[in-house]
Amino acid sequence: MRSGFGSSTRARAVPFENGVKCLAVGRAFDRVIIATYVFKSDGAHAAQQLHSVITRVLASSAAVDQHPRLTVTDRQVGTLHYDTERGFVFFCVTTNDYPQRIAFKCIAAFKAEFIKQFGDIAEKSAEGGVSKPARGLMAEMCSTFADPASFERAIGINRQVLEVTEIMSGSINEMLATQDDLQVLEDKTDSLASQALNFQRSARSLKRNQWWKNCKMKLAMCTVVLFVLGVICVPLILQAMAAVNSGTTIVVDGNKPAAPNSPPPAPPTTPV
Repeated sequence: MRSGFGSSTRARAVPFENGVKCLAVGRAFDRVIIATYVFKSDGAHAAQQLHSVITRVLASSAAVDQHPRLTVTDRQVGTLHYDTERGFVFFCVTTNDYPQRIAFKCIAAFKAEFIKQFGDIAEKSAEGGVSKPARGLMAEMCSTFADPASFERAIGINRQVLEVTEIMSGSINEMLATQDDLQVLEDKTDSLASQALNFQRSARSLKRNQWWKNCKMKLAMCTVVLFVLGVICVPLILQAMAAVNSGTTIVVDGNKPAAPNSPPPAPPTTPV
């Protein structure tokens, strides 16, 4: 339960991840828990586990009597710190990574205020009888000590270092991803360049082949034209040569044809 009856606004603050889970107070002489406040839990079952662990530690005479100030680690609920004062046992349950020094600072501040405000009624109270009156005080203490970095400078610096490390790790991962993308892009560029070169070579080869085909086609057409001209012209030439060699009449003027190799005509005779 996280409702606070105190006047402080910090009692209603949202706890940090590594904060205080629970505060409790028990009497050492009769082993009775007189006040409990669960600030951070994972449901009703987790709250029952917290109460069970605190009850078990309070009932253990070997723990409380022989060790009035101790830290106990439980795998299920976290780390339990307790300290005794004027016959009361003050418990503080935190997460496992919560600093022990800050936990006992929380207990010291809590027990001072608790004894001051509820010391008289706590000695005669029934089991759980001070939970409701002290709820505001316990909620305020849990909220105040929720973030250990506010009390320990080294923890704050360490948290900042972790944040910077996470940011740098993210930046490095993004840079590596970008580098991988650039490598893929470079590989694609090389592949496209190789394909372009092959295409250029293929285009040149195709151009040469087409040029040779055109040359062969033109040569074939010229051959056919020459053959046709030869078929037409050669017989005419041969016929003309044969006619010349056989003495065929050749027209000299427009009146009479003149025989080839004939003597010139005799001049006309005049009568005496």
